[in-house]
Amino acid sequence: MARYLLGRLIGMAIVFIIVSIAAFLLMHSVPGGPFDEEKSPLPPAARANILRKYGLDKPLYEQYARYMWNALHGDFGTSFQSPTETVIQLIGRAWPTSIMLGGLAMLIAFTLGPLFGLLAAVKQNSWIDYVVTFLSTLGLPVPR
Repeated sequence: MARYLLGRLIGMAIVFIIVSIAAFLLMHSVPGGPFDEEKSPLPPAARANILRKYGLDKPLYEQYARYMWNALHGDFGTSFQSPTETVIQLIGRAWPTSIMLGGLAMLIAFTLGPLFGLLAAVKQNSWIDYVVTFLSTLGLPVPR
C-alpha cells in the first residue's frame, strides 16, 4: 500500500511540474502583457526598470525557477490590477464567498441529485428522464 501511495504521489508531482511548465510557457507565448507598449507607451529606461524589477529580463528557465520557488513558499506577488494588495490577500478576500457558493452547490447536488436520478431511473425513457438527463448534462460544464 505504501508503494502504491508513493507511486501516486510521485505521479502527481510529475503532473504538477508538467502542467506548471505548460502554463508558464503558454503565458509567455501569448502576445500582450501588463507592460504592453500599445496600452501605455513607456520610455525605454522605465520599461527596462520594470522588467528588471519583476525579473522579466532574465532567461525563461530562471524566471520559471523563481516562479516555482516563490509559489512553493506561498508568495504569488502583487496583483497588476490591484497593486496595493498581494495575490494571497485577494484570494483571502474572495475565499469566503467561494466557499459559501461551493457549499450551497454541493448541498443542492447531494440532496436533489439522487432524488432526480432515482426519478429518472423509475420513469426511464419518459419526458421526465429526458429533462433530468438534459439538466444534469447542462450542469456539467458550469464552473463551480
